[in-house]
Amino acid sequence: KKLVKECEDRFDDSTLDENTKMMCSVQAHVLLAYRALAEAEVDYKLAHTFVAAFCFLSTRHEWNMDLYPQDFFVPEHELFELLHAARRTIVVWLRTKATQSELDRIMETAVSVAAATGGVEADNNSQ
Repeated sequence: KKLVKECEDRFDDSTLDENTKMMCSVQAHVLLAYRALAEAEVDYKLAHTFVAAFCFLSTRHEWNMDLYPQDFFVPEHELFELLHAARRTIVVWLRTKATQSELDRIMETAVSVAAATGGVEADNNSQ
């Protein structure tokens, strides 16, 4: 939330750009935590986190631009591989195991993140 508040009263995009790069790096690290994701390990909270981070990166990450802080650098080939490898596991869980209310909340978060109307926050309704 601090990064969002820094951008509220700014008229130039430089702060927003820097904070977005930082948030992309953080979300990439969140996803890397699920690198060895097994289908049996997926639950609502993990699926919610993964979908939110995936949508955030899909709409804001600038591929092959070498723009991200080296302190938080994630090799893009690892991120790309993870996104495509774990996507199937998450989709299978959403289609076969998620309840309708869980699916609704996850998809609402995806739309909110993709439309830039919300951040990548934990769902307070997690089960």
